[in-house]
Amino acid sequence: MDLKLKQKEANGLGGLYLSILLVSIGMSLLIRVILGVVLQGMISVPVWMSVFMAQVFLVIPAFIYLPTKEGTFRGQLGFRKIRPATILLSLLMTLAVWPIFTFVNVLSQFVVPNTVVTVMEEVSGSTSSTVFTLLASTVLAPICEEIVFRGVFAKRYDAITSSLRAGLISGLFFGIVHMNLNQMGYAFVLGVFFALANKAAGSIFPSIIMHVVINLVNMVALLTSQTMMANNGTSMMEAMENINMKSVLLIALVIYFVMAVAGLAAAIPCLEFMAKTEGRLEEYKRDLLKKQDGEEQFEHPRLLLNIPTILGLAVGIIIIILSVVNSIA
Repeated sequence: MDLKLKQKEANGLGGLYLSILLVSIGMSLLIRVILGVVLQGMISVPVWMSVFMAQVFLVIPAFIYLPTKEGTFRGQLGFRKIRPATILLSLLMTLAVWPIFTFVNVLSQFVVPNTVVTVMEEVSGSTSSTVFTLLASTVLAPICEEIVFRGVFAKRYDAITSSLRAGLISGLFFGIVHMNLNQMGYAFVLGVFFALANKAAGSIFPSIIMHVVINLVNMVALLTSQTMMANNGTSMMEAMENINMKSVLLIALVIYFVMAVAGLAAAIPCLEFMAKTEGRLEEYKRDLLKKQDGEEQFEHPRLLLNIPTILGLAVGIIIIILSVVNSIA
């Protein structure tokens, strides 16, 4: 791919990200106006419905962006079969990165509360609402988000720059799209590892597996804790207010830092073994930091940080800053 085509692709991806953010923000504001002004708060949107609508607004622009002349959507997104050993390695990668993203999650809670815990307080006690929330968060969201951020962004950036840089960019996009500081931090970390796992395997399935497992374990743990506390006549937010959270977070931060270092040490060889299992080790190492010898390099920051990308990042960061101010106020 020559430099002009790379520039065009980078501009297009930046425009896609900006459109995803604007569509998500616009629809969110529209729904709030309808519910708050028109219906005057008579009804509320359940958590599972919010998750469903967010994924719809996420995938539609991405599918519109994908060119129809480059083969099937399945091929473009990286839906390639993987070996059983790679599935196992994906699960091991999940264990390796768990303390890393948890460390970042704990670190952010010195500034803002845990967003997922706050949102889960809105889940009603009905069985249907709980089941729909679980399905939306552990099946629909991981698949849709992996299609967009790894299948589109990471995979297409990988064609115009190094795999590591593609992972960092797609991870940054993934973090910022959550539009709150708490989720942004650990989503960025996970996004980078998800992209590298897919690059090692040559398939989107490793990141889907990792994402589903992480969301499933966290959601089951939260719902279980929520049910137990409800039986005792309290809530998770009330329980958190009754303890010295700063002390708890500080202890957790130290513990998870040590575990995160060990997790990183395990994740790196795990990625290489995954690439070796799929017969892609040479390509993985070659593309991790640079493209093939003889290819025109794509190193100038101006080519990646184009106007659409900068605008998209700016919009997301402004929303995150506003959310931090709102949580502190």
